[in-house]
Amino acid sequence: MALIPYAHLPPPLDPPLLVAEQPLEEYYCGDARCDCATAHVLFVGVPMTIDLGTCRVDYLNEQEQSSQAREVLRQTLRAQLEQGAIKPLREHYQKVREYGRDWHFRYMDWTRLQPGEVVAWDQVFRHLGTPVYTLTKKGTADEHGEADSAGDEVRLGLADAYCVLPRCDCQRVVWTVVTAPKDGTALRSLGTVEYSLATGQHAVLSTAPGMDPNHLFLLVNNLLQVRPDFISEAQQRYAFLREQLTPIVQLQRSQRMQARHNPATVGRNDACPCGSGKKFKRCHGS
Repeated sequence: MALIPYAHLPPPLDPPLLVAEQPLEEYYCGDARCDCATAHVLFVGVPMTIDLGTCRVDYLNEQEQSSQAREVLRQTLRAQLEQGAIKPLREHYQKVREYGRDWHFRYMDWTRLQPGEVVAWDQVFRHLGTPVYTLTKKGTADEHGEADSAGDEVRLGLADAYCVLPRCDCQRVVWTVVTAPKDGTALRSLGTVEYSLATGQHAVLSTAPGMDPNHLFLLVNNLLQVRPDFISEAQQRYAFLREQLTPIVQLQRSQRMQARHNPATVGRNDACPCGSGKKFKRCHGS
């Protein structure tokens, strides 16, 4: 889960919520695949979570030793939420989720990417799925459509992924080829195919059990013939990720190296310098 500070949203923004005359720092999950309905807050330096449905307030880490002063803070926050302060927090949660549809990837931890590893497009834009197309012997392909031909049909989709590592510019897209049976069962992978944006050639990387590599190659070749826009779309997405995500990967790696070489500058219980809203020990200090 990547937390987005409410203060990072574009203006106009509501002023910080004051609890006992102290501002509340708000962080929310912007992942479209998550519906946690939880606010993560810093109240007088104490990290807490708020259930936006029940107003329940908990310490972020219940294993940390509590104290009377911390308990007073929690009860004070809970009382103000029950008196109506929960409403703006719920509104802020929805705004962050809308913002996160396009910018959630900026707050994810990308430092664990390994050489050769690729990032799926729907991992960056997590509200998107994989369109499925119907191929027939006539060579037609309609998104989510039914073919007119009574011949053999296969329903295919290409889930695309790209290399975003700073020192690599391989100009390739890795497609996970999926099929969707007509009975409505879940998508099933047929294998992976690598396509070079520089040479226009593709090659099979792996196949699912029982799938012939040559058959998979021909399936993708036929789909690209009737949907050449897949290639131009891949070129645009690759350029976007290189422009937007690669600098983030490079910055996060640099920050992690600096924190490891200068541990005295960041306490384990301090906020991580990457801006995630997590404690250093639970983020780049792990």
